[in-house]
Amino acid sequence: MNRMTSMFGLMALMGATSLFAQTTPVRATIPFDFRVGQRVMPAGSYTLTQTSAALFLRKEDGTRASAISLTNPTYHSGASNNAGLEFNRYGSVYFLSKFWGADPSYGRELVKTAQERELAKRAKSVETAGIPLKAK
Repeated sequence: MNRMTSMFGLMALMGATSLFAQTTPVRATIPFDFRVGQRVMPAGSYTLTQTSAALFLRKEDGTRASAISLTNPTYHSGASNNAGLEFNRYGSVYFLSKFWGADPSYGRELVKTAQERELAKRAKSVETAGIPLKAK
């Protein structure tokens, strides 16, 4: 019975997320390995799709490399931002941090993992790197 309840809850959650508007898939070529949640993603070209609650990434080279991350809304007051990805870098480790879509004033911020929070505490400074998005 408990398993049946869990399955029903999972199906309801999946159905609810499909109700949220999805953006048109976009592409990004990322020249370095990076982390999304607990996953290490290799450098390469990716297709990204954003919903109001999550960001989906899929590597375009035919491998099964993919990731999903929960996101929170974020706002950028800069007037000249372009659509793109923003990464936090601690030493040589990159974490995908933000997704700026068609309206670059509003974006999605990925939830930080415990590993990233720990590295941020120990880091003397955090650097950011930006990657532009292309229409698919």
